[in-house]
Amino acid sequence: MNKPTNNIRLNRIISAVLDQFIMTCIMMLVMTPVFLVYFFYTETYDVKIEQGDYLLAVPACIGLAIYFCKDIFNGRSIARRMLSAQLIKSKTGEVAGPFSTFIRSLFILIWPLEFIMLIINPDRRLADFLLGTAHADYDPERKQVSNFRIKQLLTFLVALIFSYAFIAMNFE
Repeated sequence: MNKPTNNIRLNRIISAVLDQFIMTCIMMLVMTPVFLVYFFYTETYDVKIEQGDYLLAVPACIGLAIYFCKDIFNGRSIARRMLSAQLIKSKTGEVAGPFSTFIRSLFILIWPLEFIMLIINPDRRLADFLLGTAHADYDPERKQVSNFRIKQLLTFLVALIFSYAFIAMNFE
């Protein structure tokens, strides 16, 4: 496995900030059209749509699921692709699996703690320590193992279910 270098540390911090910006833009692209149509329709026609909050929850679920699954393709988000980096299993150096990267992304829900960890130890986040993952330079020889498409699809479905549960808790 590669030892962390200053380049990886800098890429780690840049990728964290860039990922947040890019994924927020993508989530807004997914959610904004439905929000605009919903609010335009209800305001223009002075109509209250029954269960309208749940209508708005659908694009929010999709947006969150996309965010949580940002690294499931070969351990590389858009920012990691731009910075020639990827997530790996810290013990073996293999590409981190889709479910591990999904769980890793859930740690954004405790972002203040993750941000403190990023400042204290730019090499690995709290999620990296708990899941055994690491941020490394991209190596084209590192490929995901067979059946990854099925694992990616299942991970995305789990992300949708989690996103729905997370959003539904906020409607109660």
